[in-house]
Amino acid sequence: MIKIKNRRVQNFLKNSEQLPSLPVISLKIIQLTEDPDFEIKDLANIIKADAVFTGKLLRIVNSSYFGLRREVKSIEQAISLLGVDSIRNLAITFSLFDVFPADHSDIYPELFKKSLCAGIVSNFVSEIVPQEEKEELFLASTLQYLGAFFLTFMIPKTYRAILEEGRRRGLPYLFIEKAELGITHLEIGLFMAKKWRLPKIIEQALQYRIKRDIYFFKDSSQEIISKLEIVRVGSLAAEIFFGYHRALSMALFRQNLQHISGQITSEVAQDLLSSVPNLMKNMYDQYGLDFTGDMSYDDIVREAEQELIQLSYRNVRTYFEMQRLKNQLNELEEKSPTN
Repeated sequence: MIKIKNRRVQNFLKNSEQLPSLPVISLKIIQLTEDPDFEIKDLANIIKADAVFTGKLLRIVNSSYFGLRREVKSIEQAISLLGVDSIRNLAITFSLFDVFPADHSDIYPELFKKSLCAGIVSNFVSEIVPQEEKEELFLASTLQYLGAFFLTFMIPKTYRAILEEGRRRGLPYLFIEKAELGITHLEIGLFMAKKWRLPKIIEQALQYRIKRDIYFFKDSSQEIISKLEIVRVGSLAAEIFFGYHRALSMALFRQNLQHISGQITSEVAQDLLSSVPNLMKNMYDQYGLDFTGDMSYDDIVREAEQELIQLSYRNVRTYFEMQRLKNQLNELEEKSPTN
C-alpha cells in the first residue's frame, strides 16, 4: 500500500482530470491499433487529419536515425516502411513534447534527453539480443521517465530539490522520492500509463523496475526478466550520460548487459556507449532539442573516473575520521573511574 506524504501529489492523483492528458490524435491512434482488425487506411486518415503531426512524422521518418534509402513522401509509405508499431510509438513520443513543453521547465529537456537515450540504447541491445517486441521495448524504455515529467508538473520546486539532494548525497533519486514523497516517479508513471491506456509492455516494464529497483525483488519468469532488463539497461545508459552518478551507472550497465547475454563483452558495451552521442544529436535535431553543452563519451568516462577518485578520497577521509573518534573514545574510557 503506497502512502503518499506530499498533499499536492495526493490531490493531483485523486483528481487526475487536473493532470495533462494525451493529445486527441495519440488517443485515436492507440484506440485504433488496439483493434486487431483495423485497416492501414484508417490509421493513415487519422494521421493526415492532423497537419502538424503529419509534418513531424515525415520529418523524423526521413532523418538519418532511420537511415531509409529513399525519401518518404506519404503517410501510407511511412506506415509501410516502418510498421504500425513504430508509427504508434512515435505518436506517443511526440505527445510528451506536446504535453510537457520544454520552455515550461528546464527539467523537461533533461528528461527528454534521458527518455530518448534510454530508447536508443534499448534499440541497440535488441539488435544484439534479437527481440520480437523490439519496437515495444523502445517505447517502454522511452516512457520510463513518464512519472518524472508528472512530478515536475505537479511539484516543480519540490522535485528540483529532490534531484539536487540526490546529487549532493550521492543517492539514486528513487530513494529520495520514496523518503520525501512516499511515492516514486516509477509508481506515478505506472498510474499514468494505466490512465492513458498505454501499451501493456509499458506497465510491465514499470512494474518490473518498481520491484527490481525499489524493493530488490524479482518474481517474473526468466523470459520476462531478460526482456525487461533491456528496458532497465536503457535507463542505466541514460543515467551515464545525463545523470549524477556516472561511475555507478556505468558499472551497473556493463554488469546487466552481460547478464542479458554473455556474448556482450566489455568492448561491445564500450562501442555501444561511444556511439550514443552521435545518435542522440541526430534525434535532438529532429525533435528540436539543444545538443549544446552535452559531453562526449570520452568526457563521460573521465568524469566517471573522477567520481571514483573522489569516492576513494571520501572513504579514506571517513576511515581516518572514524579512527580519530575511536581514539577519543578510548581516551575517555581510560580517564573515567573504574567500577
